[in-house]
Amino acid sequence: MGPAFEYETYHFPAAVMTGNPEQGVEWDGVLPDYLPDLSRVLRCTLVPLVLERRVVAEVLHLEGEILIRMVYESSEDPGLSVFETSIPFQKTMDVSSCSDEAIARIRPRVDYCHCRVVNKRRAEIRGAVSFRCEISCGEEETLPVAVTGDGMEYHKKEAECVTLQATAALQSIERGDFPLEERMTAVIDQQIGMRIVEKRSVDGKLFVKGSFLLHLLLQQETGGLKSLLREMPFSRVLEDPAITEGGVCQVFCEILSFEATLPEQETGEELLSCHVEFHLSARQLQKNKIAAIDDLFSVAHPVLLQKKHLLLPCLSEMIEETGSVTEQIKWGDEKPKQVVDLFGTLDRVNLQVRFGEVHLQGNLIYTFYLKREDDSTFVQERSVPFEMMRKLQTENDDLRFEGSLELLEVDLGEITDQGATVSASMLLSGSVTELHPTEFVCDATVETDRKKEGRQPGDLVLYFGEKGESVWSIAKKYDLSVKSLMEENHLTEEVLGAKSLLLIPTKAY
Repeated sequence: MGPAFEYETYHFPAAVMTGNPEQGVEWDGVLPDYLPDLSRVLRCTLVPLVLERRVVAEVLHLEGEILIRMVYESSEDPGLSVFETSIPFQKTMDVSSCSDEAIARIRPRVDYCHCRVVNKRRAEIRGAVSFRCEISCGEEETLPVAVTGDGMEYHKKEAECVTLQATAALQSIERGDFPLEERMTAVIDQQIGMRIVEKRSVDGKLFVKGSFLLHLLLQQETGGLKSLLREMPFSRVLEDPAITEGGVCQVFCEILSFEATLPEQETGEELLSCHVEFHLSARQLQKNKIAAIDDLFSVAHPVLLQKKHLLLPCLSEMIEETGSVTEQIKWGDEKPKQVVDLFGTLDRVNLQVRFGEVHLQGNLIYTFYLKREDDSTFVQERSVPFEMMRKLQTENDDLRFEGSLELLEVDLGEITDQGATVSASMLLSGSVTELHPTEFVCDATVETDRKKEGRQPGDLVLYFGEKGESVWSIAKKYDLSVKSLMEENHLTEEVLGAKSLLLIPTKAY
């Protein structure tokens, strides 16, 4: 009869699966009748909006729309005009071994966008977007912690690790109205950032507080432009019965869509209405210690072992800190009379962990709204590469970083005839996990038809044990039970505290 195992199940945060589904954009259309004729395009952008995500039968399904936004000048209107339309999309990605409860974090990116004016009422737009998908799901491992059977001896190894306590997610909407000092006629450009300011867990609930950072460029009735900065706080509760008080909580927030609207007609009180749809996901990690069987043998029969190799995750540190970069931007061929506003976008960000450091590389795209001498508006964009580095508390090379880099704000510094000084503030947040290779027994076969040779009663065997040597290793060498070896030599500890002369008892069979 073979050995009977007793098992325990552990839930580990699994390695994140990534993918980059792509979506082409082709739009050839006519401006609606209520918009003025098209003379010159100042800026054309694509805004990918992922409005729904779900994992079903190991397939990630994405649904949403790509917002096309064109800011242009018209000979019929002294100000700027804005045209918007959207194209729906559906994408899928295989996510093998992920359950339907897996958390998907989506980071859309615009690969390129080209706009061509066909005539005063028609334009062509070509582009492409991609969706960096990070799928995080718990990994379940069942490990043996005890074994019974005639003459079976086993050894348990303790290992520190981090286990997945709970996961939770929700999709929500936040609305806010902001009074304006004067009547505005159009939202020319808009940008939104986000920061989490507090997270607190109690049994079954995780409370999250944060704020959305709104940056808008509005057009006045006179045709002038005005920049507006506002902060919109929010608070939400994520629920899961497995959430406990304390523990390490990691929260991710993705902005799905942002809409800022002005009243169509003049009212007694001018308000800017903002509508933000966002996706919150969180996981709670618990520092833990597991003890599972890493070796066993039978005192009577040979045993064939099967072992499982694991990379045990150990939480090294949580990161949540800001950094900034400053650049000198030179004007193009056309020099401005005035800088009206400045917007910034992160592009092609790459995060790598190596040699005990988090390395970040990417591009910052600065968009300047500028005025000429005749007060007409034009736009200049500059893409500037950046690099950042953050030293970690560990120098282990086998690390996993899960997190993100978010652009908080861009600031305009000194302005000269040659260019301007700009700075960007960014937030790096995430967790660093060390991966420790280890192995445990997952199964064993006892060759009951073969018997180990035993010694005759009265045979005397002595063993010279070294300081620090384990009783287990000596017992295994002589096919003895740990208990019999300790009783024979009156040992109280399973590790020798000094050099010792041990009497090896005769087997009981």
